[in-house]
Amino acid sequence: MAGAYEPVPTSTVRRSVASSIVPNNYRDSIGDDEYVARVRRYAPSSLVPLVASAAAQYAAPGSWQKSPWMKFTPWALADIARVSLISGNEFKSAASADDLLRCCAAYVAVNDPELASNTPGSLTGFMLRITSEQLSYEQSPFHLLGRTLALFTQTQPTPGKVLKTLQPGWDTELLGCTLSQYVGTSFIIHVAATKNNGLFLADWLDRPELPTSDMASGFVSC
Repeated sequence: MAGAYEPVPTSTVRRSVASSIVPNNYRDSIGDDEYVARVRRYAPSSLVPLVASAAAQYAAPGSWQKSPWMKFTPWALADIARVSLISGNEFKSAASADDLLRCCAAYVAVNDPELASNTPGSLTGFMLRITSEQLSYEQSPFHLLGRTLALFTQTQPTPGKVLKTLQPGWDTELLGCTLSQYVGTSFIIHVAATKNNGLFLADWLDRPELPTSDMASGFVSC
């Protein structure tokens, strides 16, 4: 979400919060509504930058295992940001690092209705969802960016089949630029945001060289 957010000090999320709260404060599994209610307690303008900061600090595959209580998984952070942006509002309280940890704990505690039903195929469906949700984060994001370019520009259609949507110029019409430019820009933003505590200043794109440690005010969440 673009907005005038103040940078979040790296130490805010990196510090250990084990002494102040116990994140596993859900003795039983909870429903999705309780998880959403937990995230909605906090204004997106304060919670989303914390998510971005934590995501940048633990961006390397598997590094989330070194996060407080191993709760800052990329899939949990991504979903918390999604829920906050969709369901949150600015009339809520400001979030702290401890609050983010509690949101992650709530995410882990959410039950799976299909798995609990014990119906045939429920376990298979559950494993497929978990695999799709989590395994991609164990791969380099740069490989995924390259795969996008290869898939849409270098893959030939099945002989005898005519493409209906991917006609010449589809990328410029949809994205406002070529797919190569889009992927290249994504690469730049990803690297810059990771190096700057999860935040990115849109004006950087107008500079000859992107800064790697500029922590001045005026950032936007990436």
